[in-house]
Amino acid sequence: MNEVITRMPGLGVLLNKPCTASQITQLESALNCVLPEGVRLLYQHHDGMKDQSSFPVRMMSAKEVIETHSSLVAVGRLTDEVRVFWIDEFAGNYMGIYVTGLLKDKICYLDHEEIDFSPVYRTVESFYAAGIDAMASGEDWYQMAKDYPILEAESEEEQDSVIAKQLLAKLEEPTNDENQTNLALCVMNILPMSQTHRLFKFAESNNMWIQERACELLGKKRITEAIPLLSLVARNGTHNGRIASMVALRNFNTVEADKEIATLINVLGLEWSIYLRRHNPA
Repeated sequence: MNEVITRMPGLGVLLNKPCTASQITQLESALNCVLPEGVRLLYQHHDGMKDQSSFPVRMMSAKEVIETHSSLVAVGRLTDEVRVFWIDEFAGNYMGIYVTGLLKDKICYLDHEEIDFSPVYRTVESFYAAGIDAMASGEDWYQMAKDYPILEAESEEEQDSVIAKQLLAKLEEPTNDENQTNLALCVMNILPMSQTHRLFKFAESNNMWIQERACELLGKKRITEAIPLLSLVARNGTHNGRIASMVALRNFNTVEADKEIATLINVLGLEWSIYLRRHNPA
């Protein structure tokens, strides 16, 4: 982490002065948590980034973090396990980090239009490394490479499998519908390729958000065994699930998938064909 931090000024990232020990204590008190080690190191080095910084998302000052936390809690936009420290200035979205629980230290992206706490980076260090790579290639925040979801066996780690199994067990515990949805989205995002078969059950869910994510990931991971199931969801699934399954079928570009697409276009008609065609007619 120290190596990543020391590289930033030379890359044109404009940093504020370091936080004092008193400021960090005040920050932890306001957020009612112990700062993850990576976040603590950042604030010991600099109290956030200046507005003109070139990093894809801006790290907020301790004062901004406290104000933002208060606002998000007031409108019910945060869980007990997540705190936000970075902001996407243009879209008004945030990057947060799990400060406790099974996903501790993992980074999530908080879209202002959706409540989804799915992890996208394993650590602060991998998050910053992706941001630095994006700067070098002139990419924006939404183009940054992600650790999750895992789309190749080579990019998974043993700990992913351990945490995925623990989250799956937690899914069996009684909880409210919103928590159940968030937990399901999180576990699907970190499922390693060796556990991809678990997505099949999620794709059969009658929850449109869960079904949508499962179908989307089956397509991105190109699980050909899922083609019949995706075709079934396209016919009879939830609204979000149907659209996601059709887009997923287009990802395969195989004879089997193309046959299913052709059949679905004939069966479902013009209303749905826009999601099934790889190229819209002129």
